[in-house]
Amino acid sequence: MSHPVNPHPDTTPVSHEKWIGSLILLIFVLVAFLPLVGQNTNSLIPFLDRVNAMPGSGWRENFATYFVAIVLEGAPYMILSACAGAIIELLVPPQWLPRTVKRLGGWGLPAVVALSPLFPICECGIGFVARRLLRMGLPLPHTLSFLLAAPILNPLVLAGTWMAYGQNWIYPLLRALGAILVSLAVGFWFYRLNASVLAFRPDDPGLSACSHAGCDHAHPKPTLGARMHHVLTHTREDFLDTGLYFLFGVFVASLLKTFVDPSQLDIVGREPLLGPAIMMLMAFTLSLCAGADAFVAASFSGFLIPSHTAFLVLGPMLDIKLLFMYRTLFQTGFIVRLSLAILLAVSGYVAVLQLLPTGWLDHLAFTFLG
Repeated sequence: MSHPVNPHPDTTPVSHEKWIGSLILLIFVLVAFLPLVGQNTNSLIPFLDRVNAMPGSGWRENFATYFVAIVLEGAPYMILSACAGAIIELLVPPQWLPRTVKRLGGWGLPAVVALSPLFPICECGIGFVARRLLRMGLPLPHTLSFLLAAPILNPLVLAGTWMAYGQNWIYPLLRALGAILVSLAVGFWFYRLNASVLAFRPDDPGLSACSHAGCDHAHPKPTLGARMHHVLTHTREDFLDTGLYFLFGVFVASLLKTFVDPSQLDIVGREPLLGPAIMMLMAFTLSLCAGADAFVAASFSGFLIPSHTAFLVLGPMLDIKLLFMYRTLFQTGFIVRLSLAILLAVSGYVAVLQLLPTGWLDHLAFTFLG
């Protein structure tokens, strides 16, 4: 994969429009949030201490609590993921990954999925790492498989899923299996389709910058200080480039969590078709961090195991904030194709679980309990 060389990749400014959008969003959140700080308290700390408590009856307190909680969960992962992406680009030899994948051909897809647990990255910042891998020359189908599998196969995410469901192994196992099957299905689909020309935004500076992969000009060996500057600079640029999209996704998710009562959904939770469909819709709209989404899914106790699995597999692959992050990498038409492929693959996996004998999953869950 070749892209035009940008001689000044580290000087790309954040666009004026993104600063305006960030300012408008910040003002709106402060209008809803600041009145609560002075409510029965003289500082911010007592309010933050209530982040993990049940929200009150007021819509502003609900919204502010959800917004702060999701941001506090996701923002550290975004920073760490942006840093991880820069470190991967710095430490991995530029031609090693594409050459290895080229030798493996189609077998490179399961190899990428198998290596994804070595990169403990949340989906809040997976776009950063995907961008770095694309810039290093990793083919699009292999990057997609990594992008879909890595957030779920993250050992920390699977451990959180195990804890959220009362130390029951069936849920992290079904989640990991779904991640493997769906990521491979989507990767092989685009591998056969060969639609790379439809994927990338021609105006994306992140993909047009020189990554020293495929360059035929000489590069002096950087010093330790230069390497640290490289990592910090790219971490800053990636975080600012995608931070607005993340905050807007959190904003929409907080609104939905404020005005939609999850308890009303338990009535249809045991329906074989409506149950998974509602949980997939909730996973898409709530846009939770993969490190904490299992605790939200576990609260829907009226839903069956396949419905919970649909939530756990789809959420880290496709939700509102991820659509905005995908927009920083791909063209709109390709995002639509990718979204449909993910939905069909997850639906197919859940349908297979639904075809299992009645009570089999419940028996298996009881067997794996503790």
